[in-house]
Amino acid sequence: MRNKPIFEFLLKHLNTLLGIFFKSAKLIKSLKLLSVLVSVLSMTLFSVCESFILGLAMAIALMGLILVHELGHVIVLQRKGYGFKLPLFIPFLGAVIFAPKFRSRKVEAEVGIGGPLIGTIAAMACAVPYLFNGHPFWLSVAIMGVAINMFNMIPISPFDGGRITQAADYRLRYVGYALLLAFTVAIAEPGMILLWILVVSDMDRFSKLYKVRLTYVLFGTMTVLTLCHVGKAYWGNVVDCGVAGLIAFMGWLAVFIDTHSFVEGHRLPVFDSFKYRVLKSQKGSSTDKRRQLKGRARYLWFIAWLGLLVAQAILLFGQFHILAKH
Repeated sequence: MRNKPIFEFLLKHLNTLLGIFFKSAKLIKSLKLLSVLVSVLSMTLFSVCESFILGLAMAIALMGLILVHELGHVIVLQRKGYGFKLPLFIPFLGAVIFAPKFRSRKVEAEVGIGGPLIGTIAAMACAVPYLFNGHPFWLSVAIMGVAINMFNMIPISPFDGGRITQAADYRLRYVGYALLLAFTVAIAEPGMILLWILVVSDMDRFSKLYKVRLTYVLFGTMTVLTLCHVGKAYWGNVVDCGVAGLIAFMGWLAVFIDTHSFVEGHRLPVFDSFKYRVLKSQKGSSTDKRRQLKGRARYLWFIAWLGLLVAQAILLFGQFHILAKH
């Protein structure tokens, strides 16, 4: 063993550990415990972290609103035969569901609109207690719920708006880039860069290698700004930096696996320069080969996205107007 390079030794054991991990994950998944446990723990962590800023009652209400939003996606996923999936909550950011590769643009749009549609209805339902007791807490919860669902309508993937508008016209994503940039500048919190990392991770026109490099640049920028105490939610930004670092590591691991060959006899992975060149040359090519919707269907999805967005804006403006009277 002393005659073998240290790097070779580490790679050999990394391969073994990955095998053990994936086998263990399959065993736990067969018991259907892992996803439930992770989801419940993430909900708890999310509520605790948010309580330091919003208070416990508002934090639990926020978690509930986001959960209903995500369950809107889950309902459509089940109806389309993709099975039941539980959301993963990220403190100070929101929640995600790891969606599968959709068979068609229409199905993806249907799953995308399920969340903000049901989420907005649930947010408006929170305003009902206000009509009976006049307590501004419930109106504040309703405003928060509508605002969250409205933010998700940004027409860029992986936001719900991006999943809806990809069925209408992919050029709407440039509107999404502009809107997200405006939000980032307006909020001025390093944690917002995590959203850009998620956007980069979902870009199919960039190679894996290019996306990993860009992710590390964004992660580095986010970390430096956080250490310089830019923004007001310092600990929230620290948590988001941790999530961004995990995403960056997983991206590197994916490229590492793609650019190494595992040869016979459990020998060590050998770097394949040809694969590296292929990964690097993929920049600029789209891997989404699904058939584009045509004619009336495209216009209907655009109208559905714009109509829900306008309705949310009207509801938000009206609720703010009522809250201002208090």
